Amino acid sequence: MLRYRRDPNPFARGSFGLVFRAHAPDLENRGGYVSGVVALKSIMLVDQEDEVHAAKEVHFLRLLQGHPQIVKLHDVCCESDMSDKDTGDKRYTKIVLVCESCLMSLRDFSRSAAGCPAGWAEHVLGDILQGMQHVQSH
Repeated sequence: MLRYRRDPNPFARGSFGLVFRAHAPDLENRGGYVSGVVALKSIMLVDQEDEVHAAKEVHFLRLLQGHPQIVKLHDVCCESDMSDKDTGDKRYTKIVLVCESCLMSLRDFSRSAAGCPAGWAEHVLGDILQGMQHVQSH
């Protein structure tokens, strides 16, 4: 399992959890990684539906590894039997996906792309389509 130091505040929020940036010293100086920076996607597993969703996400991330347009999954960590801070008695399991950290979301990237040369936009769209083709082939 990777060691990491998590930033205290999430930089993204999704329907199934929070995403934090972290520093993972074990990944420093490896080709293709930005100085050991990773994204930690924290997912609370409150019920069976959450467990199924998380299992599918991990399965597909592992299945799709190796393509340059697919986020790399480095590790999966699991913590269980934790008390809910609000109620003090509710129990749940949390999994953390340790992934490659991207500089920004695709939405933020597309907003910042205004005014860029047409050839550059075509290149980015081609990358997106290659990633989608890889997903569809599995």
